[in-house]
Amino acid sequence: AAAATAVWKLNQRVADLRNALNDMSVRTGLSAKTLAGLKLAAEGSGQQLASLEGSLRGFPKRMADAAKGTGEARDAFHALDIGLTNADGSLRSADDVLAEFTKKIARVKDPTTKAALSTAAFGKSGTNLMVALGGEGLDKFVDKAESFGLDIGPEASKSANDWQRAQADLNLV
Repeated sequence: AAAATAVWKLNQRVADLRNALNDMSVRTGLSAKTLAGLKLAAEGSGQQLASLEGSLRGFPKRMADAAKGTGEARDAFHALDIGLTNADGSLRSADDVLAEFTKKIARVKDPTTKAALSTAAFGKSGTNLMVALGGEGLDKFVDKAESFGLDIGPEASKSANDWQRAQADLNLV
């Protein structure tokens, strides 16, 4: 009974994590894979991924505004020479722009400039993101999270969703 309970709890935790990342993916426009890397970065700096969500949620809109030539993020993207549109004029993926931003902001030496650019691009909690990344590019954390083996692809998402729905059915019965 103890072993079955332990296996159930492990499955529940994995399903909860997958669902949380996928839910946040919908709210932020970032992939669950990117969010897994951000979760690792945030927790490694003593924060929770939820503390970054406000900044991440507004990021696609800040990108779109900047691409139109408006908003405070425009100057940050321009200062870091980050293009926001594809050749066809469509908006680049938030994942790609975020990865490029984190690489380029890591090269900025002046802490005041770094804080100003981060705040302009992500809002008032943009500096929390910089603390989480600790001067590293996002891709380092995404690769590390992926190497830990948490599958967060479409099939894993469906599996986690099915698990949650089955648990709800069981609880109802």
